[in-house]
Amino acid sequence: MLAGYMTPGAAICNAAARRRCRARPATEPRAVDGCGSRGIVGRPAAVGTKMYPVEIRKMPPLTLFGLPHRGPYPGIGATFLKLGHLLDASGLSGQVVLRAGVYHDDPARVAPDRLRSHACCGFGAEIWVPLAFDRIVIEGGRSAVMTCSGPYSRLAAAWAWLYAEGLPSGESPAAAPPYEIYRSLYPAVPVERQLTEVVVPLTS
Repeated sequence: MLAGYMTPGAAICNAAARRRCRARPATEPRAVDGCGSRGIVGRPAAVGTKMYPVEIRKMPPLTLFGLPHRGPYPGIGATFLKLGHLLDASGLSGQVVLRAGVYHDDPARVAPDRLRSHACCGFGAEIWVPLAFDRIVIEGGRSAVMTCSGPYSRLAAAWAWLYAEGLPSGESPAAAPPYEIYRSLYPAVPVERQLTEVVVPLTS
């Protein structure tokens, strides 16, 4: 289950053009893992038996391509399966360098069946992508990043903690959508060792 929770309301999403479009690299060279000054802030999030630190990072811009999901966020896993099938059918699986989930609406303000999200991937070079993909632009910049280790089922509690008390004093979420970056995927990495970064853009 890939789930984003407690997200701010506004979306920054460039919908797909109704034609084949050229995909630029997901990030600038050497920026796939995020870059810039890092400093652990606040205190770690206690979720289950794991401790998840929160950092302030300058995240790079991202150009992602993905499929839209509408409905409760926990259901986005099915859209990721469709994304994988489309990548395989298009011969693009080997070009993927990044997988991410982007969450556009606040579940506290939007009905579950109207929540909007995207199951996304990023490519390491300019390639032609199918019309079925939406193009999602993440502006990057100063963000709170929480690194979660373990199964995706723990992410709901991690999101809730981050928005309730995990952001450092004086920091506020920006109007840009938060997102998850999946640094490891099953079955290549065991479930208990999955690494997910929860990224919340900040106002300053």
